[in-house]
Amino acid sequence: MKRDGGDCWRRWRTKAGGRKMKYLKQGMGRVCSITLSANKMKIKQWQKQLSKFFQVHSIGYALGIFLRMLERELVVTLQILSSRNNSSLHSCSTETEFQPSWDDMISRYNLGGNTWLEKLYSLREKWCPVFSLDTFSAKIRSTQRSESTNNVFHQISTHTMELIKFVHHCEKKIEEMRLAELEDDYRCKNGTPRPQVWSRMLRRAAKVYTIKMFQLFETEFVGCMGVRLKEAFKRDEAHSYEAIEDGKQSVHKIQYNSISFDISCSCKSFESLGILCRHALKVSDINNVTVLPTQYILKRWTREAKKGIVVSNNISGGTSENIKSARLLRLSELMHEGNSVYDIASLSCSGTKIVKELLVKAMKRLEKDKETQDMLENLNKVGNQSNL
Repeated sequence: MKRDGGDCWRRWRTKAGGRKMKYLKQGMGRVCSITLSANKMKIKQWQKQLSKFFQVHSIGYALGIFLRMLERELVVTLQILSSRNNSSLHSCSTETEFQPSWDDMISRYNLGGNTWLEKLYSLREKWCPVFSLDTFSAKIRSTQRSESTNNVFHQISTHTMELIKFVHHCEKKIEEMRLAELEDDYRCKNGTPRPQVWSRMLRRAAKVYTIKMFQLFETEFVGCMGVRLKEAFKRDEAHSYEAIEDGKQSVHKIQYNSISFDISCSCKSFESLGILCRHALKVSDINNVTVLPTQYILKRWTREAKKGIVVSNNISGGTSENIKSARLLRLSELMHEGNSVYDIASLSCSGTKIVKELLVKAMKRLEKDKETQDMLENLNKVGNQSNL
């Protein structure tokens, strides 16, 4: 009997499907053994079920069943890790609290020997916040940028919106955000928030900090009323305290110098956020410190943050890379200062004339400066050699 084209196609599809099922079963078995090696009995049951499904059902149906089973297992694991009862991920404030909390979670849910969790534990410095508190982050999580971006776009767009309309809505939203920033700047420059309690430190903070940062500082200042201190060590000007907040069990250790007014807390709020915590403010209060030390006022959180520019002076060495980096930093500083001058001078003809006259004088002084002229000659030589 002569076979038609349809029979040949079905034979080829059957062979190809058999090869695909073979490779797919091998790959799924490897995925199971690697991902879920902690529960070997369950893996064997899954493999038997998969073999049965492959014999009876299509690849897509079997794959869907497998993914649903795998999803249930992963969901249970993620629920354990994200459980509100787990202080290892949600309530730890110091590195010393992390280890007993992690051990308690492992024993409570019988997760000993889980290879995935063991690898996760070995990388704890990269994902657990308590191991990076000494790094300035302004308490911003890595996911907040995408979350805020998604929130903005969800407000201005729909899945049926045309591209041109989306661009117009996006430009309008940007204008609203810039206007809100200008309004905040205006309020900071022309008003001072009223502190909840009369205090020299709060009044000083209200004049220095922006309104938002003052609110955060005031919350910490008022919160220090619920902190209980115990002096653990004292030698000359060096003091050591232990602080416990009402309703909490964690103990924070504070180091204080009564001469230099240097203070540090184990919660590392200043290192990560840039404002003193309630524990440090409590120590300052019992030591009759009524003025906020200047070393604990970051310029980035003050009303004068946009005036001037912070330039790093740590670039050393005579390599070409360091020389180029230093020049870019100086150029950035000059551009920042120059833009402010030009913006003010352009308001009037007399201001523009004053700036022009000063620029002519500055150019004449640069022409007489030996160091500047030597650097200019070196740049010209390098340019001529590159052209050759």
